[in-house]
Amino acid sequence: MWVITVLGVVFLYETFKHLTLLAYKRRLRHSMAALVLSSLHSHYYAWWGHWKYWNDEFYSMWNHQLFFTITELASTLAVLANIDARTALKPLPLVLVGNVALFHVLSSSFDQFFSNFIAFQGRVHQVRLKF
Repeated sequence: MWVITVLGVVFLYETFKHLTLLAYKRRLRHSMAALVLSSLHSHYYAWWGHWKYWNDEFYSMWNHQLFFTITELASTLAVLANIDARTALKPLPLVLVGNVALFHVLSSSFDQFFSNFIAFQGRVHQVRLKF
């Protein structure tokens, strides 16, 4: 986990260095920069989730979290591939970003909303109250 933390900090530093350099040269594609900045919370949440699952020995969710983390990283790398305004937008990375986002919404909707809230299959803190 310490290696992942160090790699994450280095990746964050290099990303901000790249964004700053492109902004300074007026080559930053602002829509892609907004996507990168909006993904910071999900990457932090994924990092924290890995720490929490490992520390609490909650290994049943580890693979699920790992899958979401890897796909989020792939999506962020695809956005970074299109961040320079001088280069034309590449359709394949944009399709990857859209598909990852759609899959995450559908998967979490099924996991968190349908299974826990509608079907009452979650734990006490995950299901709605019955009146």
